[in-house]
Amino acid sequence: MKQKYIIANWKMNASREFISYYSISNKLISSEKYKIIIAPPFSYLSHTRRSFDASISIASQDISHEKNGPHTGQVSAIMLKDLACEYAIIGHNETREYTISTKEILQNKIQRMMEQDLKVIYCIGEKDKSDKNNAIINQLNEISFDGIKEDNFIIAYEPIWAIGTNKTPSIEEISNTINFIKDYLSVQKNVSKISIIYGGSVNETNAKNILDVTDGVIIGNKSLEMNFINNIIK
Repeated sequence: MKQKYIIANWKMNASREFISYYSISNKLISSEKYKIIIAPPFSYLSHTRRSFDASISIASQDISHEKNGPHTGQVSAIMLKDLACEYAIIGHNETREYTISTKEILQNKIQRMMEQDLKVIYCIGEKDKSDKNNAIINQLNEISFDGIKEDNFIIAYEPIWAIGTNKTPSIEEISNTINFIKDYLSVQKNVSKISIIYGGSVNETNAKNILDVTDGVIIGNKSLEMNFINNIIK
């Protein structure tokens, strides 16, 4: 059975006290059915790694496109690996909005990840429902899939209009979009094993139905709630 991904993107939230309490209260453990990944802020990567069971993977919320050097405020793939971080989120809408995210930078971030054998969570999604397919194709074309390890690459489809709005596409719409992405990757990029997950106002009511038609979910602020993840996977 292929594991479904449950990714908790804590964004710019948390504290040492919160993480310690959260890890004790939630008792999260990845299983044959679900792979749980937590993405804390940079400053808490080490504390999060120490606080959770080894079956829980840790992700960075971004990564530098450079290997090292005079890049104040940046965190490299080499540093992430040194912190026992297995994944990084690349191209999240909030990162794209506030930092420079050209095609070259996005591709270089993925290259830095591949060099360290780290796993990519690459975010795509449309601002406008009416232009969904074109937006998805453009974002998939931002990067090259040549030479990637498909098992080390996750695409997170997050319609921008759904993030933090309590609005989600219907389950049928999500399923159709996931299938559209898979078909495009298979035909145009010659890749067929990449996992496609959904994000954008995932909650306890819709999570299980979304998991039925995707390879997993990426959850924002809701993942900070105690027992939220346990409640959707039990």
